[in-house]
Amino acid sequence: MKKALISVLSILSLFLLLGCDFGKTTTTTTMTSTTTEDEYSEVDISVPDYFSYQLTTIPYVDDGYDKLFNVEFLSLSFTPIKNQVCFTYNLEDSDYAHATYYMILQKKNVMLPLQQQSFAMSSKDGSNGGCFTAMSEETAYEIIIGKVDRDDLNPSTYIEGVASIEFTDTFYDERLKLGTMSLTHDGVEEYTFDSAPFFNYDFSVMDSGESIDVVTVMLYENIFDTLVESKTFEITISQRSGDYVMLNDILFDDLSPNIDYKIKVYISGNDGFDDYSNIYFAGQTITSSRITNNGGVSFDGLYAEILDVSLDENQAIVTYIAKNDGSIVSSLTNQPYTLILKIFDSQDNEKYSTLVDALEDSITVPIEYVDYGDYAKIISNTGDMMFTSWDVLEPAPEIKLSSISSGMFSIQVLSGIERVNFISLDICTSQNLENYITGVGAEEFISGFAYFDFRSNYDIINRSSVYMFYNISYETTNGTMFAQGWLRVYVF
Repeated sequence: MKKALISVLSILSLFLLLGCDFGKTTTTTTMTSTTTEDEYSEVDISVPDYFSYQLTTIPYVDDGYDKLFNVEFLSLSFTPIKNQVCFTYNLEDSDYAHATYYMILQKKNVMLPLQQQSFAMSSKDGSNGGCFTAMSEETAYEIIIGKVDRDDLNPSTYIEGVASIEFTDTFYDERLKLGTMSLTHDGVEEYTFDSAPFFNYDFSVMDSGESIDVVTVMLYENIFDTLVESKTFEITISQRSGDYVMLNDILFDDLSPNIDYKIKVYISGNDGFDDYSNIYFAGQTITSSRITNNGGVSFDGLYAEILDVSLDENQAIVTYIAKNDGSIVSSLTNQPYTLILKIFDSQDNEKYSTLVDALEDSITVPIEYVDYGDYAKIISNTGDMMFTSWDVLEPAPEIKLSSISSGMFSIQVLSGIERVNFISLDICTSQNLENYITGVGAEEFISGFAYFDFRSNYDIINRSSVYMFYNISYETTNGTMFAQGWLRVYVF
């Protein structure tokens, strides 16, 4: 294609389009998918034959005009079935520190934003991009790239663009289209030790033209974008209900806790003009059942969680859950990680170390290697990852609440009374602090007992039972700790 000749009229229109002063030189290139201009020969173009577009930039001159910056387009793509235009570009601006940059979608020559995105720069050179999906009819649109100088005391009422993408989808009215989409799940179940976490998804999309042939649903570990599992569905009449494609009970199970996953949905089919294959259509980030692991890491296929460390006269029992399927490989050894339990004293001196068997759920440690005030960790054999940690603390004092007469209650500390600072009780009509009746505190105990007299409280006397929320402050080798819980006490 020959270079486009720009008439005086088109130049005036371009200045109106970009909001620029006269005297600023512009470079305009008009292309279709079958032609290439020298100035944009390195731009990666991926659009169908019927999609016409025009790239326009103003050459950057660092002359103190603070609305200008350099834009170099890198790629342009159009996905018909999503009505989505995506693009990337490099950006250079010596005045980046005081600027907010904008990408704005609008109808051609109509300075009314339909959609916009903004961003800031951390250096004078960078790259960015965007995707816009706002087309609703067969017409010309434009994407304007410009900025606002935050030091400008008299800003313009519109963004002064230094680059634009003008495009038209000439077959918009004839092409098959997709409508309302839904991607939902049943909710994340509380973690139980009887079964691993799972997600159960439903997906639906309006497809009245029966454009979609295949739906692929993929589960990724979000941090490293690692594929965990993929499910492919050939769309037949059994997956259609009226105008909708409907896929129910898409189950991903045997997952790991404490993991951010991402669901990605891809579609394949024909839009009435062209085939499309594995187009990313929907996505959702979801977190699996949480277990507090004190800042440790978890991976799909590799995790560990200490649940308790209990001591008696002869031994300590470390209870844990773990999984290691060998899929996570160390970059240091090029071998799958193994899990190691280590015991440290309060001065961080290692006292004990042993291999963790992911198929078991406890480890017995000789009592001479564990004491109150120590802490346990499960780490990688390479030492570069910590999965879980646990402070070995004296157990909370054991208490018992009982009713000794109508409105008269006793609290008994069955163990650890010497470490108790205080105990407070909130009396409620149900297991809900919003139904709070009254509260008391007990700072002194006689032989492990304290008594509370509520015989003047009509709400308590006339009930068969009440709930007590207790809060205990007690001392440990690691300092003051608190324990709390609910007890139901029957009134008689």
